[in-house]
Amino acid sequence: MIRAILVDDEKMSRLTLRKLLELYCPAVEIIAEAENTIEANVLTRELKPDLVFLDVAMPGKNGIDFLKEQEEINFEVIFVTAHDKYVLQAIRFAAVDYLQKPVEETLLVTAVSNAAKRIQQKSNSQHIETFLHNMKQQTGQQPMQLCIPSIKGFQVVELSDIIYCEAENTYTNIHFKDGKKYWLPAH
Repeated sequence: MIRAILVDDEKMSRLTLRKLLELYCPAVEIIAEAENTIEANVLTRELKPDLVFLDVAMPGKNGIDFLKEQEEINFEVIFVTAHDKYVLQAIRFAAVDYLQKPVEETLLVTAVSNAAKRIQQKSNSQHIETFLHNMKQQTGQQPMQLCIPSIKGFQVVELSDIIYCEAENTYTNIHFKDGKKYWLPAH
């Protein structure tokens, strides 16, 4: 699932986008909505979404201001706006896409698909970082780690906590010392 936040000052626009996502992009889970950049700042810090659907023109600070305020942007952005004058600024922030209202379903599906690819690439880089950490620690005192997918993204576990792994059809069951068991589908 792609955890997403909708940021738009117009309630009807948020409702319409929510409905389109439910109908055409079932992999997107809307975890929160914000009607301004102040709320969006709080929600992105607390909930750490994978994706933010962001309106540009809002009262007070706009969507571009919201992105400029971020110390680090750890989420993908799809702009959803009625204005086309912010396209170049969206490109500068490496937005996944820039959709104009009213949103066309096919363009939305394509944008979400592109966002999913970027999110997966980030996930893959986390795996590489974990691998590199393990390689550096082989000669040191630090325990080796493994990055496994979870509901909230990924969880890093110590290899020494794993008792064994068991293959079952197209799944892998990882058994831990503390009795926990993780069930992983094959990719």
